Amino acid sequence: MVFNLSTLKTSNGVAMLTPICADDQEKSTLEATQSWIKENKLSLQKRLLRDGALLFRGFPVQNQNDFYSFLELFIGPHEELLDYTAGISPREKVDKKIYTSTSAPAFVKILLHPEMCYVKNFPTKVGFYCDQPSTQGGETPLADARQILKEIPGDIVKIFEDKGIIYHRNMLHLGSLRKLFGKALSPLNASTWNYAFETDNKEDVEDACRRFGQSYTWNRDQSLTTEARVNAIQKHPETSEEVWFNTIHFFIHEKYMFGKYLGPVIRLFRKLTGEKFEVFFGDGKVIPSSIKKQVLEIIDKNTWAFQWQKGDVLIIDNYLCMHGRNPYAGYRKIYAGLIGKP
Repeated sequence: MVFNLSTLKTSNGVAMLTPICADDQEKSTLEATQSWIKENKLSLQKRLLRDGALLFRGFPVQNQNDFYSFLELFIGPHEELLDYTAGISPREKVDKKIYTSTSAPAFVKILLHPEMCYVKNFPTKVGFYCDQPSTQGGETPLADARQILKEIPGDIVKIFEDKGIIYHRNMLHLGSLRKLFGKALSPLNASTWNYAFETDNKEDVEDACRRFGQSYTWNRDQSLTTEARVNAIQKHPETSEEVWFNTIHFFIHEKYMFGKYLGPVIRLFRKLTGEKFEVFFGDGKVIPSSIKKQVLEIIDKNTWAFQWQKGDVLIIDNYLCMHGRNPYAGYRKIYAGLIGKP
């Protein structure tokens, strides 16, 4: 096969990702694509470990079912496609463990993050499929978690290596009023444990918490409080490279995601309802805002993005590559799937 290569570059001209573009034979049928990937799987895996992400362009992936079949080819030994159990982002299950990437409103800027880093059993790879790119914005920005770790001052890294971090979360119960409003604004439901764990059964929730390494407490108002002590820095299981693997920069202020006007409103809403999602050092002490801002600046400095095209499939190594979402205008439909240990 001869690749038709085009190079995506950052603003300073550094090449970051080269799309793998199908030629006439490989884009003829999905079966031909699958055969080619199987034949070249070793080289693709090496490239994924090198670049942290693979972008497939021009292949015959036309719907979520094709994406599911495509994603299955990247499942490693002792891995499977995962449910989005205990997730924090509002997203809808489409079929066969394929989800909408997020149902967060279009104006929200989702900061870069490793997928589900707030639990111990997180995905190893994340796949995205573009069914419909937005008319403006809506990129999925990426950043190399290895480079981010290198640029964070050593004294800060040492603190997180020694202490780790704790994610503290309080999830509300999905009552009838919230369920009613949630039909119009699904993110309202995402902060409930019923939505996060995809069940109303408390025993199933408790079992999931144990599997994900979270402590849990049921409160009098039927809300659920969970805590997970995790490593802020992870080591890649294949390359042994160390990476920055957390979202402490999410917790400066809601305005960084929702804007300076809506952000304070969201903060007030959370205070009134009792919804919480916070992060602390592993010893329970508060992480200074100055550290969070410094980390956010380093992540922003290393962030780059590409324009989605219909039919694109993006495979991310969740250890090596952080991802997010830019605000957008117009209709946008991106599907996502998670790969990891069951």
